[in-house]
Amino acid sequence: MILFLYKLFIRLFAFFTYMVAPFYPKARKRSQGIRQWQTQLANFKPNNTIWMHCASLGEFEQGRPLLDALAKRNPEQSILLTFFSPSGYEVRKHYGQVSQVIYLPDDTPENAKQLLDIIQPQLVIFVKYDFWFHYLHEVRKRNITSVLIAAKFHHKQVYFHPLLRSFYASIFSSFTCIFTQDDASWTFLDTLKLPHVQIKKAGDPRFDRVLEQVQKPAPLPDLSEFLQGQFCCIAGSTWPLDDDLIIQTIQVLKDHAIRWIIAPHEFNETVWNRYRKHFKHEILLFSNMTQWHPGHKILMIDKVGYLSSLYGQSNIAYIGGGQHHRIHNIQEPAAHGIPICFGPKYHAFKEAEDIVHAGGAKVITDAKSLIDYITDMKLNTEKSASIGNMNQNYILSKAGATGRILSILDTAKYI
Repeated sequence: MILFLYKLFIRLFAFFTYMVAPFYPKARKRSQGIRQWQTQLANFKPNNTIWMHCASLGEFEQGRPLLDALAKRNPEQSILLTFFSPSGYEVRKHYGQVSQVIYLPDDTPENAKQLLDIIQPQLVIFVKYDFWFHYLHEVRKRNITSVLIAAKFHHKQVYFHPLLRSFYASIFSSFTCIFTQDDASWTFLDTLKLPHVQIKKAGDPRFDRVLEQVQKPAPLPDLSEFLQGQFCCIAGSTWPLDDDLIIQTIQVLKDHAIRWIIAPHEFNETVWNRYRKHFKHEILLFSNMTQWHPGHKILMIDKVGYLSSLYGQSNIAYIGGGQHHRIHNIQEPAAHGIPICFGPKYHAFKEAEDIVHAGGAKVITDAKSLIDYITDMKLNTEKSASIGNMNQNYILSKAGATGRILSILDTAKYI
């Protein structure tokens, strides 16, 4: 019964995506993209193929260290990278380390068989979640080695609901090995009693990725004229409720020597016009840096791929999402060794809880608490530096997951 409902859901989802595509850009991009996958793979040449699937860009950044390491070990092998979400595909569709990047076709038995026939993978890697029954069932049926990396589980997830437990157990049983981020995830998986599946705690490869970004940041335009050596606050991945706080804070601290960098979760005209309404002559688009003048105090980021490097130019970071539903990635600013702050909805992330408990982050509930924290970090430079060092050391202590995964894959002769 559950499988029947799942198949029905897949068909309805595909139909719904097609119907709303004219009205929603993301749905339109996915709908158009999955119609091209066979053409995109027309010239794909299987050669010890590795297939990595990621739901979106965040999962790709978790899997990227392992993908890059595997590509480096055998540059001649074929690698397919698939995404479900346009936010991953559109950013990484030209990723140079792989043979081809496509949208993952809808999860039907026909698509699963055809995709595997074309790419003939020797190793399948899924990152964190986005589990698809027919693809994984076909992988298991063909005895292809498959691994799940950066797995994160907790009791509120649908996988452990009494009505769905056996269905998801059958999906997870398709993996040869599951690498969890922590002991708690291992414990929850163990309750499913998966036969013939190795479960290993390896950690989160995203820590390796953020440290690599600190060491080799993406090139930025020269920001020295804009920054003017002043204290810089960056707000990363902000949503409307975050913007409310940021706008109030900038207005209160307008007479302080502070520069502001705003990187919305999704830049669009609505966000741009909202900030321009309040700071018309003080705000500058990142894409228009050549038009900088001394009156500009706020830099609005309208391009992707620069946020991590911009954290390295800043003295304090506000991470968005925590006022709305859940915070975005805090690992990048912490790795750059700066104090961080975010909204109260952070408890789904162990690293956020750890850093708050250690005193490396401030929980922001209103504009006043944000104003007070920024002022404190600006005036107390030694305290700010100490907090930044604490955050960076925390990230360093969590590194090494990629090496552990590679070692286990080597030992088991999966690669």
